[in-house]
Amino acid sequence: MINSYHIKLLLIFSLIISVFSCTKPEQFSPIPQITFSHIELRDTVEKIGQSGNIVKLSKLHFDLIDGDGDVGLKENEIFTVENGTDTVYLFNFYLKLFRLKNGELVEPEIKAPTNYRIPYIEPIGQNKLLKAEISVDFTYNYDAKNKLPYDTISYEFYLYDRKGNISNTINSPVFILDTIGNIY
Repeated sequence: MINSYHIKLLLIFSLIISVFSCTKPEQFSPIPQITFSHIELRDTVEKIGQSGNIVKLSKLHFDLIDGDGDVGLKENEIFTVENGTDTVYLFNFYLKLFRLKNGELVEPEIKAPTNYRIPYIEPIGQNKLLKAEISVDFTYNYDAKNKLPYDTISYEFYLYDRKGNISNTINSPVFILDTIGNIY
């Protein structure tokens, strides 16, 4: 037999469940925020051109939070930033390599391409908040004497979202390329 006490208890319990189930989604800035996660280093076989050469693979991992989830580009997509003059971008991830020379981090004399494309990412559902871990691979070739072009390096990087918002700039720790299998 249900009495008024049980009905009140059931109503209070239902009210508590409805309050906690109606929480608002997390709110973050539409400007992407990135944080360094880690770097993996290992030797691998070069796949480009089927040369079969051993190369050093550096895999940079970073975390991304974007409040409106508009990160990444489709395969042949370009985007334009309107900041007084239209600027067209083919890339959305920018990286600078620094090497240790005489105890100081400097840009190498010979610069490799450092512009990349983060693939199109779209959050599913009504909440467009995007949280992701992104990894970018870089390879370093050994020369004829089995030496790497640099031994100690660091990266500086940032990205753009599709609206042209630029993320914060991050510097990786300094790490030694000649250490195989290490994670920094």
